[in-house]
Amino acid sequence: MIHTHTDVSNRQVLISVSKKQYKKAADRNLLKRRIREAYRVNKHILDINPDKNIFFAYIYVGRELMPFKKIESKLKQALIRLKDILGAEMA
Repeated sequence: MIHTHTDVSNRQVLISVSKKQYKKAADRNLLKRRIREAYRVNKHILDINPDKNIFFAYIYVGRELMPFKKIESKLKQALIRLKDILGAEMA
């Protein structure tokens, strides 16, 4: 039996939180969960060209544990900037 997966996403995200800044794995995982959820809620921003593959990294460099709303607003700003850059390349 061959399994074919037709709903393959052309968007891939790498999320990184520094072990040097956050010694406890629980803190790193909390930040990564918050970033992943913020991306999941706002990934529609990058739906500009479904034929183009997009790979990007989100590296958290803050020194404090930010609340979800602040992470979401910063990630949304980054996605909008990325959309503008990709839109300019396609034009």
